[in-house]
Amino acid sequence: MEQMAGVIASIGRVLVPIGLGLFLRSVRLFGDAEGAVIRKFVVRFTVPLFVFFSVREAQPDSLASIGPMMGAFLLMTAALFLVGWAAARALVEPAQRTAVHACITFGNYGWMGLGVAQALLGGPGSQRVVYFFLLWWPAFYAFGLTIGFLHVGRRKGGVPAGNAVAIAAPPILALVLGLGLNVGGVDVPAPLSAILRPFGDMTVPLILLSVGMTLDLGALRRELRPALLVSAATLIVGPLIGWGLALLLAGDPVSFRVMVLEGAMPVATLTPLLEENYAMDKDLVSTAIVLSTAASLVTIPVVAALTVL
Repeated sequence: MEQMAGVIASIGRVLVPIGLGLFLRSVRLFGDAEGAVIRKFVVRFTVPLFVFFSVREAQPDSLASIGPMMGAFLLMTAALFLVGWAAARALVEPAQRTAVHACITFGNYGWMGLGVAQALLGGPGSQRVVYFFLLWWPAFYAFGLTIGFLHVGRRKGGVPAGNAVAIAAPPILALVLGLGLNVGGVDVPAPLSAILRPFGDMTVPLILLSVGMTLDLGALRRELRPALLVSAATLIVGPLIGWGLALLLAGDPVSFRVMVLEGAMPVATLTPLLEENYAMDKDLVSTAIVLSTAASLVTIPVVAALTVL
């Protein structure tokens, strides 16, 4: 009972900032524009700092999980890609097929996943999530553009390699630098740490706040049936895939739990970016994001209770 109470309390720490973001949106104090600014600030600035300090202070058993966590991400994305392809065949319109396929393929590993893992498993959990999504941008565009080719057959523009590199480089460089200092036993100068660490500590609260700020509940009235298909595939099949990968790859209990929890994440809020490259039903994507995120507030505590206890 005490462990269950701890799980519920930890999930509450995830839900409160999401609820605050949703409230700020509902009273029109913040909206999509402000949420976009926060996401850009987090992705370009606070996440690299979070990665750096997490890796610099990681224990040897945590560092040993870098390879398995990155491998689990690639295999999970590949497995969900196949699930999404099968689900998309139930639809006729190419734009809807691409939307369903993309929504199922990409989970909200960084935003929701990081917040859930930190709330439930503390620093060791959030460290492993950092390792898990380091290859996000290369995988996002590689699998994403393949989805467009399968269902649409052409792109609107070229491969956005420059943008992907610009976003992916800072956290990867932060990982390398933090790992080098960790292995070398080099401390970060105290004045520099005092200035930069608070920005890294902002990462998870800002992530969860921005999730709430981007939830457009009005989208639930649009494209409901395909969004239900996406949510079922994401929130039911995803944890099963995570569990299978954890049995195969996890070398410690924290890695095992994180792999399962990451499989339980809803649709990635970055999925609409793929619309820049090919025709995709934007209303369906928005509805799937909102519906799967709302449903995950029920399903994630269940998965967490089964995984963490």
